[in-house]
Amino acid sequence: MSSNFPIADLRGQGRLFPEPGTNWHLIEAGAGTGKTWTMAVLVLQALLRDHPRDERRDGPLDPEQVAVLTFTRKAAGELRERVYRFLDQAERWVDAAANGKTYETEIDEPLQMIWRDSGADAAALQQRLRRARQRLDLMQISTIHSFVQRVLREHAA
Repeated sequence: MSSNFPIADLRGQGRLFPEPGTNWHLIEAGAGTGKTWTMAVLVLQALLRDHPRDERRDGPLDPEQVAVLTFTRKAAGELRERVYRFLDQAERWVDAAANGKTYETEIDEPLQMIWRDSGADAAALQQRLRRARQRLDLMQISTIHSFVQRVLREHAA
């Protein structure tokens, strides 16, 4: 999956490295450049757009299929809060659009691109949003250290 989102939010002080043909992204940027916003939008994209995953199934990723890693607990907490907020804003935005109304958010442009690129109608997008919100606690948003500890705990022989 490559990002269609303008990374101008990194304010010219960072870089986004999408891995072609995968759902992997690396963001390299300094403080105050929009990393958290960009990462939260990439999570929305993963949860709402269709992605070719394998021969058996296409579609948006489930929250438990997404891992977002950062360096500090504070950054992980801020990112989790931002993802929750963006999902809430997206749900209100799609509900309004489905009823011929508008609901302004801080993510209007990415939402328009996600909807356009998803090929889904409003009802399908609303269903994807509800599913994502219901299962969001299954998403791994953590520090690199916590993620490695979890993997070792769950898969150590």
